[in-house]
Amino acid sequence: MSSAILRDAIVAALFGGLALITILFLIPTGVQSPGSVEQAALSHAFWPKVLAWATLVASGLLLLEAFGPARMRSGLPLQTDEETDAQDHTLLSGLVRAVALIVLLFVYYLSLERYGIVVPSIVLLPLVMIYFGERNPLTIGILSVALPILLYLFFRYVAGIAIPLGIFG
Repeated sequence: MSSAILRDAIVAALFGGLALITILFLIPTGVQSPGSVEQAALSHAFWPKVLAWATLVASGLLLLEAFGPARMRSGLPLQTDEETDAQDHTLLSGLVRAVALIVLLFVYYLSLERYGIVVPSIVLLPLVMIYFGERNPLTIGILSVALPILLYLFFRYVAGIAIPLGIFG
């Protein structure tokens, strides 16, 4: 069995398992919904269930692709060992980048209570833009400052919803 097939199978099993746990345990115990809702889409549990089921279906499709007849019938590895090694290195660097992004978002989340939404967003946005490849300093600067401020003004004065400002409120 090639490493690509094994990797696909592991990813499919991992996300399929997480989707099942979400459907069977997390949503029923963690999402509180009123007894009867006229439209299903308005239920608090509706969209989490849709996403969990979509994840489960995608995991099943990935599993079918990993062990599907086209891949198994050939009997040949789809890649050379050098290509697989290069992909494994890319996968590892991608994993490190993903973990770094998750840590950054966790720090952002923890800063929201103390500093509100606007200031942490002004700090987070340029980091995320650079992370995803934006290199124009003018674009980064304008969007990083203007977007959080415009969203604050919209919610405060148009929608009439007060958003947390932390120590700046």
